[in-house]
Amino acid sequence: MGRGAFLLLFPSTLSMIFTGGRIVQEPFGLWKRNKIYYWRTPEEPSWRSTGKTSKKEALEFVLKKLEEQKAKRAEEKLVPLREYIEPFFIWNRCPHVRRLLDENKPITRRYVTTRRYLIEKHILKDSLADKPLVHIRRADILDFRSRLLRMVSPSTTNNVIGLLKIAYREGIYREELDRNSTEGVGLVRYEKK
Repeated sequence: MGRGAFLLLFPSTLSMIFTGGRIVQEPFGLWKRNKIYYWRTPEEPSWRSTGKTSKKEALEFVLKKLEEQKAKRAEEKLVPLREYIEPFFIWNRCPHVRRLLDENKPITRRYVTTRRYLIEKHILKDSLADKPLVHIRRADILDFRSRLLRMVSPSTTNNVIGLLKIAYREGIYREELDRNSTEGVGLVRYEKK
């Protein structure tokens, strides 16, 4: 942004920045309330505080945040499922296991070891593992489930799909992922012997 730039505040629309005699539309709104500036993008339902009382500082803060979000999205697009799920169910590296242990919830090393075996044997060996996370859709998960059913028992299929659900839910919980592709994918019904 150049010298002499200022912001017109339109909370219900996009903000406009005047620089050097031309108007540039920015993808955010900026609003002052009780001396503090708040901001939001059109996709977000609520306003977030900048913690700044100066319009210039608030604008710089928002532009920095938008750059960070853009960089994060670009980084997420490049991460394949294989890379994301690689630390899962390794005792000292798994974010899910660490969270459960920190919350004093029961989890055993045997459970972690058997789940890791399923990840290595079924998820990492499938072509789905090479697909970027942001490109994996529910249809891909359903196709993966169908491939599993042709190779292994319904019980094992359910366990493997359950592991994908855990990984996606943990990513959502930790705010590493924006969308859960396994949501709505049911388990296979079968008669137990």
